[in-house]
Amino acid sequence: MTDKKPKNVAKPWTELERQFLRLNIHLLTYKEMAKILERSIDSVRHQCRLLGIFKLTPEQRKQRTAWNHDQWTEQEEAFIRKNIELMTYDEMGKAIKRTGEAVRARCQRLGIAKRLCATDKERYQANEAFIRANYKELTHQQMADALGIKVQDVSRICTRRKLYKEDMWTPEQDALMLSLLKKGAKPKIIALSFPTRTLSAVRQHIRKLLKGRPPRKTSKKAA
Repeated sequence: MTDKKPKNVAKPWTELERQFLRLNIHLLTYKEMAKILERSIDSVRHQCRLLGIFKLTPEQRKQRTAWNHDQWTEQEEAFIRKNIELMTYDEMGKAIKRTGEAVRARCQRLGIAKRLCATDKERYQANEAFIRANYKELTHQQMADALGIKVQDVSRICTRRKLYKEDMWTPEQDALMLSLLKKGAKPKIIALSFPTRTLSAVRQHIRKLLKGRPPRKTSKKAA
């Protein structure tokens, strides 16, 4: 006789699953997270409490929405138009107490594009040279810290120049990605579990994983 595992024994939580909860607590419902992770809703709620992460209250959501949609003043827009070719997005953001990404997004909404000035071009080329020399040994976060730029900017350069490390993905990450794909998760949702990687890198690895899997066996009908 073979020993049967008791049905009520809980499956241990992995660090990747906990990371998934931290990243998605304010983006997905408990039911959606439970479905993706193949766990019960009560189990997901309990694990969130153990991690000390909780969903926003209605009042907190209202405050976050108000903060995210903070009105831009005419003075701020005028400042951007005047300095678009003189300052970087981060420099303009610091001057008007906004993030560089917020300034970039506002420029797009206003229909004004920033042409690459000489100073920006030299800085970009220096950053790219550093990344080319170190991308195999350092993580994107380490390179971003060394250059004083955002990790998204490092990832963007690596993607444009096809600077990929070999054996970057671990078997545990592959298993999680395949599990999410099996549950029908889209690349954008899967990418939330891998914050250090770009959406493009996640999509590329999904294609690689699916290409490497053996084709499904189809049963032949009896003639």
